[in-house]
Amino acid sequence: MGWEIVASGAFDKKAKKYSRDKQMRSSLDACLALLHNEESPERLGNLKTGPLGGVYAYSLTKSIRLLYLVDYNTRTIKLIDIGDHKEVYGKD
Repeated sequence: MGWEIVASGAFDKKAKKYSRDKQMRSSLDACLALLHNEESPERLGNLKTGPLGGVYAYSLTKSIRLLYLVDYNTRTIKLIDIGDHKEVYGKD
């Protein structure tokens, strides 16, 4: 049984800017398929600490990150943010 993937409004808004980039769209689609089917989706990303504690980051490209939360109770993955390192973390 796969995970339900839901996107935050912030994620949807930022993801639109990548919709015309075929390579980026392909990377994002592949990532979402992996997350949906992975038994332990937290293994695919890096757990963040500090202000983003509990959030996982998946590297879509060298500089683009996808941030997500995993809720085991509802088997839901919430897409929080997408963007380059500076956009999602607020620093280089």
